[in-house]
Amino acid sequence: MKLNERRFRSTSASPKTPDSHIWLTVIEILIMAGFLVPPWYKEEVISNLQMNIASIFWGLTFGVAIFTASKATKQTLNSWLRARRATAYVWMIWGEWMACLIISFLTWFYMWGAIETRYIPFQIRRD
Repeated sequence: MKLNERRFRSTSASPKTPDSHIWLTVIEILIMAGFLVPPWYKEEVISNLQMNIASIFWGLTFGVAIFTASKATKQTLNSWLRARRATAYVWMIWGEWMACLIISFLTWFYMWGAIETRYIPFQIRRD
């Protein structure tokens, strides 16, 4: 018997409490509105001026990202010459650089309208 089967079997064998349907209702409401998107959320319309300002700052951010990548490359090469392997420091530098770059892409494309407001769907097991 797998671990997941044991977990589901133990939850389905437990007696249902009167409050269990209330919690399912609350969870259903959260799912309908979206994960981390409240039911009262109204999407704002972004004007051209706001988009132009965001694009200018995004371009400046890319300029800084290029200089940051060059500094990280120098540090990576120096670390490689010393230790002959990629150290944890190097992994953290590049991981942080990629994370910042990815979140900037997601934010700009969301403002541009290419990414819609959404939630991450997940399944709730109901017996």
